[in-house]
Amino acid sequence: MSVMAPFSRLLGPAATINELQSQLREQETMLGCEVLNIGVIETEITVKAGAAEQANYAMLRMNIEADLLSPVTVVPVDAVTAADPAAFKTFYTPLIENNTVFDYAIAVVGGDYQNVILMRAGAPANPYQPTGTSVLASTAAGQSTVLASTAAGQSVRVKATSFADLADLAAFKRCKNSGNSDTECFRVGDNGIGFMGDDCAHGPPMCALPPEIWLKKWGTPKNAHLKPVNVTIGGKTVRCVMGDTMPHVGNIRNGAGIDLNPAAVAAFGLAPPIKVDAEWSWA
Repeated sequence: MSVMAPFSRLLGPAATINELQSQLREQETMLGCEVLNIGVIETEITVKAGAAEQANYAMLRMNIEADLLSPVTVVPVDAVTAADPAAFKTFYTPLIENNTVFDYAIAVVGGDYQNVILMRAGAPANPYQPTGTSVLASTAAGQSTVLASTAAGQSVRVKATSFADLADLAAFKRCKNSGNSDTECFRVGDNGIGFMGDDCAHGPPMCALPPEIWLKKWGTPKNAHLKPVNVTIGGKTVRCVMGDTMPHVGNIRNGAGIDLNPAAVAAFGLAPPIKVDAEWSWA
């Protein structure tokens, strides 16, 4: 049975956050399409020289049971909070206590750009919380536990997979040559370029972790960039640096908790593709 690839659909103008949220929910309740993420497309218009028309789009996947999903909630993030790492951590952490965050994006709302978070009620089924407990459950002492290891070096057991290998690069290139967007092509392969521009295909041992992990620990991509991570497979430990990001936990479909680049995979004496038991901790 063939599976339809994700596709994009333009949305109508949204005057308010609630209107944008309603548009996204309609994709699932009325059209049988699961919302994966959103973005903004700009096209020059000739009606008024020099002006640009902005439109929101949704990346969707056909899912006849989309109406059974927890409804999409759109949470606005004000510009001051978005620009301040400490403020963003304070804002973001409570959201992922009992919700599945699956996108952090920019949308056009009321004619202005707006940072938004897309989420669904309920903690995700994910490799870090296989029992279904909260992604960042609080302990009795009121401290967050576990998606990321603590400063004390606690390790997290996950499945490790590989990325940016030759097969990944070739799949991404084929997808792009077919006229697809980067978003679509990242679902079938990888371009080998990390989230801060590093060469993950040919660089030193590198890893990628979900945003819920590194945002919780470091607050911003800049702070998380190239932070050392100890990865253990089969009793051998390799120190990697975080050169890329994985999808949000709610969008990970293969059960992986950490991705390793070709150099990291080779350091363990393995060859991609892999999917093996591993442990990791912040070094």
